[in-house]
Amino acid sequence: MPDPQTPDVAAERPPYLLASLVALGALTLYALTLAPTTQYWDASEYITAAHALGIPHPPGNPLFVILAHAWGLLPLGADYARRINLFAAVTSAASAGLWFLIGERWLRAIVASATRRRIVAAAGAVVGATTFTVWNQSVVNEKVYTPSVLTIALVLWLVVRWADQPASTRRDHYLVLIAYLLALTATNHLMGVLAAPAVIVYVLCTEPRALLRPRFLIGAALVVAVGTSVNLFIPIRAHLDPYLNQGEATTWPALKAVLAREQFGKPSVFDNPMYPPGPDNPGHTLVMYGQQLLNYVQYFTWQFGRDFCLGCSGPLRSCSES
Repeated sequence: MPDPQTPDVAAERPPYLLASLVALGALTLYALTLAPTTQYWDASEYITAAHALGIPHPPGNPLFVILAHAWGLLPLGADYARRINLFAAVTSAASAGLWFLIGERWLRAIVASATRRRIVAAAGAVVGATTFTVWNQSVVNEKVYTPSVLTIALVLWLVVRWADQPASTRRDHYLVLIAYLLALTATNHLMGVLAAPAVIVYVLCTEPRALLRPRFLIGAALVVAVGTSVNLFIPIRAHLDPYLNQGEATTWPALKAVLAREQFGKPSVFDNPMYPPGPDNPGHTLVMYGQQLLNYVQYFTWQFGRDFCLGCSGPLRSCSES
């Protein structure tokens, strides 16, 4: 891990202008390929939820509904579905700019030339922005994933900026803001909270005492309470009975059922997903872990060579059938 205190690594001003250009380039690509209206899967439900200021299927995704509804009020000169699709494009493009900043920062200890370093970082951001899943989710608002990716990128960039400050001037406000963003993104989708372990490890490797300072702990507790309070949108709005009101979470037990996704009957994380839940489920096995790793490889091929395996057989064959 590069030392954040090394002057020639940490002191250089981040190339925010270039990051903006990377984001603008990604947005241009997404805008040119933007879906003109709703598409398959959950797109219609979430576009409707934004329009109705309603509640989609569990866990309700209140942060997305609020942000997308506000975005949909903008006079963008397009029909409503296309406007919400553009919301996905903008949030995804913004994350591409942040990935460029993170990549450029971590290349400083490896690539001395600023020009080459920034070209490499831009290339990495472009590759990430054009992988199949990212591009697919960026041109139609099928779900709530692009705001989650944006918060993940922003949280990681903030922790890098925190560590780059000299120890004598390093302030806790970065970490408090990170705690707030993690709590806030949890009200959109728990996917965003996946950045938390990386943040904790990075802070422990930089200044472990920072996580134990009373002022940080108090500040973090307060902002986490504020961030997660967005979930109260669900029962408040449910009482007003919008035309999309899944779960009808007008009581605390109903709200708990929505947030916990009880309607899906999720099995225990200790169950083997290849078998039905219950007493006969064999649980985790080495075979299951091997198959999971193979599935990661399969998913990787979908991102960069989706059309290259039409004639393949075996475990990668299903990528031509999905």
